[in-house]
Amino acid sequence: MTVGAHGSTLGAGVSVGYDISRSFSVRAMANYFSFDRKESSAGNRYSVDVQLLSLGLLGDWHPFQNGFRVTAGVLYNGNKFTFASRTSDFGAGDESYSGDLKAELGFNAIAPYLGIGWTSGRADGPGFSFFADAGVIYQGAPKLSVSGRAEVGGSSCSFSVSESGRATVRGDCSDQAALSADLEKEHADLKGQLDNFKFYPVVMLGVTYRF
Repeated sequence: MTVGAHGSTLGAGVSVGYDISRSFSVRAMANYFSFDRKESSAGNRYSVDVQLLSLGLLGDWHPFQNGFRVTAGVLYNGNKFTFASRTSDFGAGDESYSGDLKAELGFNAIAPYLGIGWTSGRADGPGFSFFADAGVIYQGAPKLSVSGRAEVGGSSCSFSVSESGRATVRGDCSDQAALSADLEKEHADLKGQLDNFKFYPVVMLGVTYRF
């Protein structure tokens, strides 16, 4: 049995593992990390809040009965990104609006993982070992939802755009149809860029103790 700690592109984490045989082992792990940064996309400037949260169950196959392994498994993917506009106006479609905007980006809750890795001293009995993993998770096309407020014709409207890209505008502002069309166009443009991120690379380095 092993316990370990690691850092990775999924965040900081801990793991528990068990060797079923010299060729097969299983691991359970938990990862978490959060940070804020500033970002730009499609001409808009945002503050970005990133939360990385995942739980994984992995199976390792050691084809040469040494430290090298091929890994497959599944993760609960709670990773989430929140974007908030950093200016008093924002672009939507081909227009610029006064107001504020907040966007949330999520992913499939269940994400399969495939990778390879190495653990030092696997056959040496109890003690500390170092390990490394490299692989990829399939998280699906990102799910984007948007909400905010816009000033149109001297009046204020609140709005929301669903994950499917449909805009809903509430309030007394003029030309709600034009605002809805611009919001839906902006959502489609952003969604087209984000669809390239269906796969998330995983690089992991850590240390374990084997009992």
